Amino acid sequence: MIVTIFIATNGALTNLTAPPNWFIEFMTSISPCRFSCESFFIAITKQIPTKYYPNGQGGIIEISQKELLKQNGFDLGTETCLTNLIIWIFIFIALSLIVINFKYR
Repeated sequence: MIVTIFIATNGALTNLTAPPNWFIEFMTSISPCRFSCESFFIAITKQIPTKYYPNGQGGIIEISQKELLKQNGFDLGTETCLTNLIIWIFIFIALSLIVINFKYR
């Protein structure tokens, strides 16, 4: 049930074009789905070289991993994401042991 809530509120199933309410923002910031998605995105986009292209209006368009991460709101970094995922693993293990303990008392 908890994982379903995280998946439903991590932005994959909610429309975040309008300002989200406080619950969606909070769940998105602590969701393990967000941490794993950001880690995979960083790993996949590492090979993108930084290139600059004219946009036809006198400006330039930057194509780089840094720009893609910024546009998608990924600002934590790999180390932070992996640390948070490890913390979530221990939280799920602890909750599982607590539930097992109460069930078989």
